[in-house]
Amino acid sequence: MANRNDLELSSRGMLVAGGGKRRELNVDSRTTLLNALRERLRLTGTKKGCDHGQCGGCTGLVNGTRINSCLSIAVMHQGKVTTIEGLRTPDKPHPMQARVEMVKPDGSERSIPIADFRGLPGTTPHVENALEEGERITAVTLPKPIGGTHVYHKVRARASYAFAPVSVGAIIHHDGSGRFAVGRVAPKPCRMAAADQALPQGARGATAALLSGGRPNEDNRFKVMLVERTLAAMIADVRGKGETT
Repeated sequence: MANRNDLELSSRGMLVAGGGKRRELNVDSRTTLLNALRERLRLTGTKKGCDHGQCGGCTGLVNGTRINSCLSIAVMHQGKVTTIEGLRTPDKPHPMQARVEMVKPDGSERSIPIADFRGLPGTTPHVENALEEGERITAVTLPKPIGGTHVYHKVRARASYAFAPVSVGAIIHHDGSGRFAVGRVAPKPCRMAAADQALPQGARGATAALLSGGRPNEDNRFKVMLVERTLAAMIADVRGKGETT
């Protein structure tokens, strides 16, 4: 198996556990993949929410294809199964492991990736997030922290102003590598893998990669400069002080 946390489904309807240990479990023809993962293998990162395939908490990958494991019978599949536990390595948590937990007025719960919580305007500019009517956030679960210096800067014209024209959050290593996200330049916080990869080359290239698809106008073009300068200051500060964890 490519990932030590992946699972394998055999044609005989047996689950072979990953995680560096091989353990075969017989499952009958009525067992859902969700129940096999949670109750037999104790992989509780895959959640049991609505049991109707609507909440998203039961999502997993079978041979790279996303499925609702609560609606899928385990013996129907053959190949590699990846749960949320398998999306990370010890030194590199996966962003999908950050999730927003919510509860509805009837007590039912659901969980979605944090990247899907805030929406884009599209044809429904009045809908800013994924909360349904009467729904409340109960928790935000985050992956374990990784090494590097964690920095967050809000750029405000005055300290008394509540809303910043630009905000930058980053995890930066002493060599300049890392990852970062920018707020207040788009309807939702902006982050791109290509921008993270460009970070070691400096703030200018990383900012250009992040905002390459943007179309600033005369009223907000200054934000591009603010992002670049803020990110440059953060990198310089980390390099000057040395990396902390």
